[in-house]
Amino acid sequence: GRGITVFGSGTEAVTLSGLTLTGGDYTGLGNCRSTSAECGGGLYGTRVRLALFDLTVANNIASRTTVYSYGGGIALDQTVDGSALQSITVTQNYGGPAFTYGGGLALFGTGSLAMADAFLTQNSATEGGGAISVVDPVGDLTITDSRLDANAARSAAAVRVQLASPVDVVLDRVSLTNNATSAGDAVA
Repeated sequence: GRGITVFGSGTEAVTLSGLTLTGGDYTGLGNCRSTSAECGGGLYGTRVRLALFDLTVANNIASRTTVYSYGGGIALDQTVDGSALQSITVTQNYGGPAFTYGGGLALFGTGSLAMADAFLTQNSATEGGGAISVVDPVGDLTITDSRLDANAARSAAAVRVQLASPVDVVLDRVSLTNNATSAGDAVA
């Protein structure tokens, strides 16, 4: 299974600090946004204000067999405004075999979220967002002082963003290097 699952009702605040989450495999275990998908090999959080500090998330997989999967390392779904990820390393995570997004990190319908001093490297997804996939956020996303290096996907090897409503997505002092994609785009 996965290392950590955090379910909230929308009012809770949870902080996780100083942990290493490794070797998670969420194949066949369900409980994601869609019953036909699998997500969050290392960590899954939903409907909670989540603060992740000094975390290493390495060598996790969302699914070995399911067609749709996301968030090989971390999947956050409908997290509450004010969530934060700081001083995290997300490395060598895998979304799954087909139609996968967010090899390292997948964000779905998240409220405002700030990420700082993050290192995402060698994560992979078959479709988009080798490092990070963002789908329909309801709050702003700000990524600062971070490195996305050597991630891989068919498109958007580093960051894939899909917006249904107007929000700000800001990358400030973010290094994008050596990300591999057949579509030729690091960010889409």
